[in-house]
Amino acid sequence: MRRRALLAALAAATLAAGCATLTANSGVSRSLGSAKHPYRKIVVIAMSASADERKVFDEAVVARLRASGVEGIVGERYIDNAAVANGVAPMDAIKADGADGVIYAWLRPDNSDARVDPSPGSWGWVGPRAAWYPSGGTVNAMMVRFDVRLYDVATQALAWSGDVTKLYPKTIAVDAPDVADATVRELVKRGFIAH
Repeated sequence: MRRRALLAALAAATLAAGCATLTANSGVSRSLGSAKHPYRKIVVIAMSASADERKVFDEAVVARLRASGVEGIVGERYIDNAAVANGVAPMDAIKADGADGVIYAWLRPDNSDARVDPSPGSWGWVGPRAAWYPSGGTVNAMMVRFDVRLYDVATQALAWSGDVTKLYPKTIAVDAPDVADATVRELVKRGFIAH
């Protein structure tokens, strides 16, 4: 009996540890590029038709950059409409302000209207017990990817690109800090930001 209780406790601890990892809810799922030098002043420009979304996202990333010792600049002042911007004039203004990097992030729409159907359990059961796991067809509706790219201002070449995946997306206002954290952690890890 004690052995069974011990095994149940171990199983519960393992499940809890797995759930703790899942609740982190964001991480970099693709990361390409190698640092030639660390960046010290980075402009952040979110690409979205919504000015409110752009502002929230830009400010979240800028805050994380500043916490890492990099001067971050909200890019809204360089671009009137980031959804359809021509990059030549903004890049000239960014260069004139002394920035050495520009982060562009494409914001994806929320999946708040997605329906999540449970899949049958391991032994074929259905009903409330099956609701632990989503069916394969709805897993993609439970995550959203942000395409983030860092360009070098001097060369205007792509320095780094990555996909930041957010599980169980809510809104840009709720998700932006997590996505910003994951982005800046990856840039530090790869040497684009000296820390």
